[in-house]
Amino acid sequence: MAAIFKMKVQDLFHVGEKTVFAGLLETHSKVISNVPCVIQIDGKPAGEICISGEVHTGTSHRDLWTISHVDLSGDVVRNHDVWLIST
Repeated sequence: MAAIFKMKVQDLFHVGEKTVFAGLLETHSKVISNVPCVIQIDGKPAGEICISGEVHTGTSHRDLWTISHVDLSGDVVRNHDVWLIST
């Protein structure tokens, strides 16, 4: 089965208990909700999380959010090749 989505993460930030991932989203899905995924850093698996949903901005840009524990910083995201890939 093909991945539901892939995201090249360009930034992340926290809003309350949520971590929001911003970046280039590759998907054919109209809605992404409750999807497990792998975090890859520089091509190597670095953890697993569950994407809880999307941030609705009223534009075509689609950010993803999770309440899973994420051990990443903005510096890592900006200085490494970080991807979210659904499993």
